[in-house]
Amino acid sequence: MQATLPQCAHGTPAGEHPHPTTGILLCAQCRRGIPAQRTEDATNPDVQTAIDAYRRHRGNDIYFPELLNITQQIEAFLAEGASPHQVTALAEVAGEQRISLVQAAGVVA
Repeated sequence: MQATLPQCAHGTPAGEHPHPTTGILLCAQCRRGIPAQRTEDATNPDVQTAIDAYRRHRGNDIYFPELLNITQQIEAFLAEGASPHQVTALAEVAGEQRISLVQAAGVVA
């Protein structure tokens, strides 16, 4: 689980996911409901919104390499001047069709 699921807000690999046999959250801070403190290297809110949209439409079975790839594509689109709304819309299409954002841009165009 820790090798494939994304980390929780506290930085613990797969921390907000329950242990498969005990059902207890893997991160002690998540178990206690302690909010994570934002740091300067925290995920850009526009990027996080697009990731969340992709996840909602794709399903939660996203493994780390795919998540990393999608995150890099989202950041690249934003860096090239796409609006957060446009990138989120692309992420929704990409998630629904199980394709990359670059491929989704071709579908939407």
